[in-house]
Amino acid sequence: MATYRALLSLKSSLDDPDSRLSALSALRLLNLSNNVFNRTFPPELSNLTNLRVLDLYNNNLTGVLPVSVAHMTNLRHLHLCGNFSLYITVFFLLQCFARS
Repeated sequence: MATYRALLSLKSSLDDPDSRLSALSALRLLNLSNNVFNRTFPPELSNLTNLRVLDLYNNNLTGVLPVSVAHMTNLRHLHLCGNFSLYITVFFLLQCFARS
């Protein structure tokens, strides 16, 4: 099986990114911006522990950002702008500061 380090998907047709992306454990960059998923944050993305960049700009994500994202220790850039119904809790921020 090929090892992918970057996956750029501009306006893809991924209705359910969870099942396909969680198997790509070597990914370092994932751009799923402008897909307008209209759903909660896909928790399986937190399993991509080698990610350094995760771009979810303009996807209408809803709910609360899972604390598991704060435990993605290699993540350096998380772009969530344009997700006006996605909330970040104080507990999430504390977890981020605790890891640094």
